[in-house]
Amino acid sequence: ELKKRLWDKICPPKNSQPSQPDFNISATEDATTSKELNTSKTAKNGESSTPKKQSAVDTPENIMIQSKLLQLQEMLSSSGGNRKSAKKRESTVAVGGELKSSQACTVGWDYAECHADTAEDKRSPLFMLSGVGMEEREELILQLRSVGASVSELSNYDSAATHLISNRASRNEKMLSSMAGGKWILHPDYIKRSLEIGKLADEEEFEYGNPKFSKNIKIQMDRETELRGNAIHWWRLEITKRGYGAFHDMRAIVVSNRRDSIKRVIEAGGGMVVDAKPPFTEEIYATHCLLDPKFVSNMADYVPLAEQGIYIFNTLYINDFLHRNLKDVKNCILP
Repeated sequence: ELKKRLWDKICPPKNSQPSQPDFNISATEDATTSKELNTSKTAKNGESSTPKKQSAVDTPENIMIQSKLLQLQEMLSSSGGNRKSAKKRESTVAVGGELKSSQACTVGWDYAECHADTAEDKRSPLFMLSGVGMEEREELILQLRSVGASVSELSNYDSAATHLISNRASRNEKMLSSMAGGKWILHPDYIKRSLEIGKLADEEEFEYGNPKFSKNIKIQMDRETELRGNAIHWWRLEITKRGYGAFHDMRAIVVSNRRDSIKRVIEAGGGMVVDAKPPFTEEIYATHCLLDPKFVSNMADYVPLAEQGIYIFNTLYINDFLHRNLKDVKNCILP
């Protein structure tokens, strides 16, 4: 009966009106409750509560039970008080700033700051110029800077650049390197349009080979120019999609009087040029050997490379590959 009443006090029956249990019972209330329980137990058993007579409540066994129950209640009271105090402290913590709009973004970083960092990491436009005279070049540089763009100071291809401005889709080093690196290659009218609107314009209407290329731009369009324009547009889309350049898996030996220029084009596309010269008595880690037949005195010196499985190509392979003129790579192998 004692356990039942104590349990009913802590957890009321389901059919009764639920109330919030108070575990912070004072010592006075505990003593009163204990006295009431003792009196009830004595009355039920029809025994006198006078101290002169030995009662069931005063037996050592019942005294031990009561002591254990009181200890249990005190433990529950102490535990409940701690929880309540903890909740109270949590509710009074000062918030030093505006709350975040989403819980998912409050786990150690700021969502807005992440996006700000991403925006900062995005490269600002850096332009190269090709195929323009000195006077026109100076004028174009001033115009680009007036709309917030930067212009590369390098005379050769700049890997940090994002755009190339050229009067025509030529076949020079800057053009091929820009194709290999997936850059925007635009007609100079792009700058005029940017000046008109006071900011950098949309590139697509001025990109060679782009289906949206403006019909208002007057250029000499022959079959070769059209194919080169299509390749320019295709490589930009392809490299943007896959994330690496046109020659990312190439390790080439280059034998030509234009070796430095060819090397820059290969490196612009993510490839590597290997320094190696005949005689090739040891195995060489390379995928291609690009030769200018006019520059090679003895083709037999390069037979060991072919025996290792290295492709022996004419240096024109670079141009043909970028312009997508190759149907089968094996057809480019030198005899």
